[in-house]
Amino acid sequence: MAWPHAGCGRECALSISSVSVSNSPQPNQADEGWQQFAQLVRSVNAGDLPAAQQAFAKFTESPAGELAQANSNGRLAQALSKI
Repeated sequence: MAWPHAGCGRECALSISSVSVSNSPQPNQADEGWQQFAQLVRSVNAGDLPAAQQAFAKFTESPAGELAQANSNGRLAQALSKI
């Protein structure tokens, strides 16, 4: 990744490497919450109201859902409040 640097008048490069966690065999509660959010989106897109309601309930009760709603001005919290 390269961009003009204000102080040097030339492009500077930044190297980014991937990070992986191999010692975590089971997803944590936040990951499960985001999986429920993904399920909510899939259910809404498929028009499956019962599945969407179930996924919404599980997501909003999860740590990920609590985090998403923590900033009431955030776009995700505003969208969730309209559901």
